[in-house]
Amino acid sequence: MDLPYEHVQIGWVILGSLLLPVPILVVPAGLTGSSAPLLVVALLALVFAGLFGTLKVRVDNSAISLKFGIGIIQRRYTLSDLRSFAEVQNPWYYGWGIRYYPGGTLYNVSGLDAVELVLNGGKRVRIGTNESAKLFLVLESILGTPIPLSELPVSEPRQGLKKVRLITISVVLAALLGLPFLLHFQSRPPVVTLTAKSLTIDNLFYGQSYRLSDIRKLELMQSLPAIRVRTNGYAAGGTLRGWFSLNLLGQGKLFVEAGQPPYIAIYLQDGFVILNYSDPQETRRLYGAIRQVLPSKATESAPTSPL
Repeated sequence: MDLPYEHVQIGWVILGSLLLPVPILVVPAGLTGSSAPLLVVALLALVFAGLFGTLKVRVDNSAISLKFGIGIIQRRYTLSDLRSFAEVQNPWYYGWGIRYYPGGTLYNVSGLDAVELVLNGGKRVRIGTNESAKLFLVLESILGTPIPLSELPVSEPRQGLKKVRLITISVVLAALLGLPFLLHFQSRPPVVTLTAKSLTIDNLFYGQSYRLSDIRKLELMQSLPAIRVRTNGYAAGGTLRGWFSLNLLGQGKLFVEAGQPPYIAIYLQDGFVILNYSDPQETRRLYGAIRQVLPSKATESAPTSPL
């Protein structure tokens, strides 16, 4: 076989699953103005696509080398350290990327076919490739007919692998246990702070500060316009937080308890903010406090709802 042997396999499913959502994330970010969270997710998707979108396998007279994507993640195994090798097929649940399997490590971006390497120390490595037969023949042309893998012992999972499993389980449990706390803090009433120049709404993910000079109108609404779509927000049990599109009003932020009127509508130069509390009296008190600090141009057009 001609050397060096090189083959690049493209992980179409990986690239598709990572890249296709990018415009879906970026477009709402541009429309809503709440760009940071969506753009961070889109950026992470691009980074992972660059890291794991392809797998290049290279064999020369001294080593077999692997390179994922843009090349930050690479592996090299000298042929002199190779005890045996064979064509194998991975179970579907081994997945793609860099994975541990019983006795070794899998490097794969697509498909189920692979070549398994057994190193002198007993470690096993599986290289996913859609040219498993050709890669096997390349290695055979250099090293000769290999020992059948069935004649070689399978090493026990390393201590490091046990630690990885423990860390993975811990992270999953932490996420599952932490989710109720995140939901609890997200559903808490917004904290509103007023100064002579600004109005700040504190919320776990969607809080923001607004200049009073940007508020063009203040209104106490008795009903909430119908919601057309939630573009980037939280909704559970009538608690609405984040970006929503409303009939007649368009795109804006909600910090409301639906079905608990009245609602304070703050119309900005670009968009709006609607908020309330489950206690109507508390909502009216906040409305009165905001009116006190607003420029006259915003309060003149506001309705004279009783406080």
